[in-house]
Parts: sequence; structure tokens; C-alpha cells
Amino acid sequence: MADPLSKKPHDSHRKHPHSFLSFWRHGFKKAFKKSWEKYGHALIGFGLFYTVIAVFLPKKYATIEFLGVDMSTWIQLIIPSALLILFLIYHIARAPYEIYKEQFEKHEAEIGEKESIIKKLEAEIESLCAPSLEIEGVTSDIKAAKWHPCQIRIHNKSSTKTADNVRVELISLDDELKMEAQAAYFRPPFPVILNPEAAGMNTINPGGKLQFRIFCVSANSKTAIIRDGNIVGYEQKLTARFNPEGTTENNTAMFHCQKSYRLKLAVTARDFPNTDREFDLTFSTETGICQIFLKPH
Repeated sequence: MADPLSKKPHDSHRKHPHSFLSFWRHGFKKAFKKSWEKYGHALIGFGLFYTVIAVFLPKKYATIEFLGVDMSTWIQLIIPSALLILFLIYHIARAPYEIYKEQFEKHEAEIGEKESIIKKLEAEIESLCAPSLEIEGVTSDIKAAKWHPCQIRIHNKSSTKTADNVRVELISLDDELKMEAQAAYFRPPFPVILNPEAAGMNTINPGGKLQFRIFCVSANSKTAIIRDGNIVGYEQKLTARFNPEGTTENNTAMFHCQKSYRLKLAVTARDFPNTDREFDLTFSTETGICQIFLKPH
């Protein structure tokens, strides 16, 4: 795999002088371009103004001489030539600075991009090395047993750190109890603390997993689907209890098969960042057996 730090930005635009002449030509072009961008309008104005002077002033002072040269020659030839020579000398002298400035800016851009890549890689490495817990859904069949557990699995993604005091909570759950009065009576107050399948276990070793029960569900209830006075099928209904040994009050949820319900879970552990995740809960009978599917939303 190519080293991302070996990438050099601007390679497609880099132009290095290969000879003494090309060095000065490249620098002169850079210096001239910068000067024109900064003073171009002023130079045009000065040129127009000087043209007017060069046309009309020599006629007025045609008899005046300076250093044995008449004024018209000074104005129309010597002064413009001297200005042009000074202009060229200035830009030739400025060439090394422009080349240095160009290379310095490219160097700074390369350093900035490499520092950005380094920071990104460091963040990725830190995220890989940092201890974290992942919530995984468990797919299972609802068997003949009266109550069948609906479970999730907590995975300790760290390869070195043990997760202690693991606590899993059901933050919210959608079900068929839509009426407020029904929900207030049957549903438990959220969040609901989930129990591990291994009683009393709240520690997950590095790379290990631990299963928690959300609730237990029973699929013994069916309701007839009637159309035009005829029974055309049956709708599977499911009753869930968070504590199968308890009563229905503040302990119940209701579901239908072939529908999707949203739930949210959160897990905490000592010295681990908090993790939460939403799942789509579905009870399906497509295979002929009622199955529980928990898939990340």
C-alpha cells in the first residue's frame, strides 16, 4: 500500500528550473506577474500620461539642451529607455526572491498536508486503540417455550482492557401500545436496566462478549383476519414481558409480526466511553417459524 505521507501536493503543477537561463526566466516571469497584478493599472496610467508629455513637451522646450543632448531626445528616448532598464533590473534582481517564495509556499503547503494526514492517522489509531463497547443484535427463533428471550450482545472491542461494571439500559421502545392510558399501565418506566443472561455477571474480558436480555416474548396469541365476513388468515400477536415472572403492570409490551419497531440501547462501563445505538426490531414468520431480528438502524 502506498505511503500517504509520500504524496506530494502540487506535483502536477511543479516546474523546476533546469538551467541558469531558465532559473532567471522563471523568476523574472514570477516577479513581473506579481508587479503587474499589483501596479498594472498605475503603470498604464503613467504610460498614457508620459506619452502626452513626450508628444507636447519637446515642442515647447526644443531648444533646451542637457549634457549636450536636446530635450526632445531626453524625453522621447533616454528617459523611457532608462526607466525600462531600471524596470528590467528590478525584476531580474527580484527573481531569486520570487523563486524562493514560491518554493517556500509549496514547502509549507506540503508540510500542512502531511501534518493533516498525520493527525488523521493518529485519530484513527487512537480510535482503534481506545477501549470501546459495541452493541450487537441477536437473531433467534421463538420456540415452543412459553417465554423466549429477546437478546442483545455487548462486545468488548478492546484487546487489552477489561470492561468492569457493565450496565445496559433500554432507553426507548416502540410497540403496539399506542394509547397513553394503555402505555402508562403496561409499559415500564424508561430507561429499563437489562439483566445479563449470566446472572450477576457484569465484567467482559478483552475481546469477549456478554449477552443481555431485553425482554421475554410469547407468540401464542393469534387474531383472525376477517374480510367480507370470512376468515382469510391469522395475525400473529406477541406479548413481551421484561420480567416473565412478574405481572402485566409496568412490565409488558405488545407487538405484531411482520412489523418493524424502533428501540434504543445504551451501555456504560468503568473507564469506557458511553455507547448508544438504535435498532430495528422485527418479528418475522417468513420461514414458517417466528423469528426475532435486531438490526442496527
